[in-house]
Amino acid sequence: MPIRHLFALTFSISLLSSPTQAASLEKMAAELARLRSEVETLTVDLDELKVDEKQQLQTLNQSKNQFEADRRQQDLRFKQLRQELEQVRNRIREAAKLESTLKPAVIDAIKTIKAPIRSGIPFRVSDRIKDLEILQQSLERDEILPSVAASRLWSRVEDELRLARENGMYQQDILVEGRSVLADVARVGMVMMFFRTEAGTYGRAVRQESDWVFTPYSDEDQIDRLKKLFEAMEKRIRVGFFEIPNALSEAQ
Repeated sequence: MPIRHLFALTFSISLLSSPTQAASLEKMAAELARLRSEVETLTVDLDELKVDEKQQLQTLNQSKNQFEADRRQQDLRFKQLRQELEQVRNRIREAAKLESTLKPAVIDAIKTIKAPIRSGIPFRVSDRIKDLEILQQSLERDEILPSVAASRLWSRVEDELRLARENGMYQQDILVEGRSVLADVARVGMVMMFFRTEAGTYGRAVRQESDWVFTPYSDEDQIDRLKKLFEAMEKRIRVGFFEIPNALSEAQ
C-alpha cells in the first residue's frame, strides 16, 4: 500500500476514534432523525389539510349546486306568480265591467221590490222600505259594490218570502179612528193583518183604494175569534186550526 494511502486511512481512523467527533455525529444523527420525524408529521398534516380542503370544496360545490337549484326554483315561482297576478288583474278588469253593468240592474230590482211592500199589508212598511232605501243610496254613492248590494238585496227578498210563509205577532204604531196607538198586530202571512189595542179594541187592516186603514170590529163573534188567535200567538202556538174573520172580503 502506498504510504499516502496508509496515512489517510490512519488519519481517518484517528478522527473516528475521537470522542468529540463521535458525539457530534450522534447529535447530528439524532437531529436528522428528529427532522425526519417532523417531516413525516408535517407530511401527514399536509395530507389531512388536503383531504379537508377537498371535503370543503365538495361541500362548497354542493352548496353552490343547491343555491343554483333554489335560484332556479325561485325564478320559476316568480314567473308563476307574475302569471297568476296577471290573471287576477284580468279577472278584476272583467269584474269591474260586470259591476258597472250590474249597478243599474240592482237599483231597478230594489225599486221593483219596494212596490209590493208599499201596496201590501201595512206591516212595518216604513222600516222595510227604509232598509231598502239605505241599500239603494249606498249603491248610488258607490259606497258598496253592486255585487255586494245584490247579495244584500237577495237577503231582503228572502226576508220578504219568509214573512209570506210565516204567521207572527208583533207591536207597531197604527192609526185607529184617527188616533195613533201602539198595538199588538197579528200577521197571517202577508195576506191579512189584525190588531189589538191596550184598551181591548180588536180589528183588522182593510185596504181602501190606494191606502190601508185599521178598522175595529163591533161583532162579538169576530172579536171572540181574534181573542183566541192572539192568545194562541202569545203562547207561541203558530201551527194549528184557527177560525179568524175574513178581512179579505172587506178589502176594496
